Amino acid sequence: MDYSKIKEKLLNILKLLMLSAFYMACIVIWQEIRWLGIILLIIMTPFFCYLIYEIFKDMHQSNLDDIQEQLNLVQDTWIEDISDKVRNNWDLNSTKVVPYSKWDCRIYIQQDEDGNVLDTEIQECSIRDKRKANRIKKSLIKAVLKTSPLPHPEVDNVFTRQIYFDFSAS
Repeated sequence: MDYSKIKEKLLNILKLLMLSAFYMACIVIWQEIRWLGIILLIIMTPFFCYLIYEIFKDMHQSNLDDIQEQLNLVQDTWIEDISDKVRNNWDLNSTKVVPYSKWDCRIYIQQDEDGNVLDTEIQECSIRDKRKANRIKKSLIKAVLKTSPLPHPEVDNVFTRQIYFDFSAS
C-alpha cells in the first residue's frame, strides 16, 4: 500500500476543509461588517477557486496515475504470459542450445488484432559466439511462430500490436 498517496489525498481533503472554513468565516464577517466581508469575498474568491481547481486537478491526476499503474501491471502480466508460452514451445532438445547458459535476448513481436504473429525479430543477444547465437535466435523465432496466435490480455486497453520482452536461459 502506498502511504504517500494516501497522505497526499488526506492533505488535499484537509486543505479543502480549511478553505471551506475560511470562506465561511468571510461570510460571517460579511454578515457583521458588510463592507469588510464583501472586500474579503471579492479578493479571496479567485484565490479559493484556483486552489480548489489545483486540489481537484492533483486528485484527478493521482487517480489517473493509479489507473495507469494497474493497466501497466495487467500488460506486464500479459507479456509475461506470452513469454511463458514461447518458453513452453521452445524445443531445447532438438536445437542443442541447452549447454549454453548465461545469455539473454530481446525479442520483438508484431501481431494482428487476433494475436497472429506477423513478424518477429531478435533485437539483441548477449551471446559472443556467433554460431551459438544463430542457433538460439533461430530456435527462439521458431518458438514464437509456433506460439501464434498469441493469447489476448485480460483487459483490451492493454493490447498492443508490438511486443518486446527479454528471454534468457534460466
